[in-house]
Amino acid sequence: SGDPLLRLPVLAAIDQQRGWIVGWTVAMTALGYFLTSLARTLLDSFRDIPSLQVYLSAMGIGSVVDVVGVIWFSTALLIICIFGVAQVNGWAADDAEGRLEMILAAGVSRTRVVLERITALLLAAGIVTVVSTVGVWAAAGTLGIAVPADRMLLAALLMLPVVFALGAIGHALAGWRPRVAVVLIAAIAVVSYFMQEFGPVFAWPEWVQRTSLFVLYGEPMTKVDLAGTVTLLGIGVVGTTFALAAM
Repeated sequence: SGDPLLRLPVLAAIDQQRGWIVGWTVAMTALGYFLTSLARTLLDSFRDIPSLQVYLSAMGIGSVVDVVGVIWFSTALLIICIFGVAQVNGWAADDAEGRLEMILAAGVSRTRVVLERITALLLAAGIVTVVSTVGVWAAAGTLGIAVPADRMLLAALLMLPVVFALGAIGHALAGWRPRVAVVLIAAIAVVSYFMQEFGPVFAWPEWVQRTSLFVLYGEPMTKVDLAGTVTLLGIGVVGTTFALAAM
């Protein structure tokens, strides 16, 4: 092949998925614009319903900027986790359909396979997340909503520890039990999402809520959860270690 990127570690995997990555980026950007355009309407509607005022208070939503931050990043985090689950599905399929065997037969070490896959996942997720978040920030500006760019970028980058943790767990599962890896990692993502949504409303104990990867992500538009970020990175490191052992 005349494509030089296919000769480079990590970038080769990104190059092979360029259409996939562009598609996810465009779809997330379009969704972000749609949600941003509804921000003021949603806030006004929520304020008119007494029962939803409790939800607004629990989620720390007090202005239209908060609506953009909370709704966009909770939605974007769920979608980027689905992106990670799809990657885990690809890893399991590589094993089941013989592509992994071909790679190993070419002399590539199992350690390199694991590290390259997880690094490529982080890079791909970073591209999708950052570009779509910049699109949301630009959309907010055109709609007269002054969202701080530095907080938006920070919140986007802090999604990557969540992807790292989820991807590392997923790879460990794919190496251990590839047939059930996708189901298990999807269950972790879904339970984490609903834990974040309903935990504050029903006043669940903090230690229960913090079993969710989404809760560990926190609300970086207002305050960075340093302990949560460190925990996510720790989960990623431990998961990668187990993934290397499983391979």
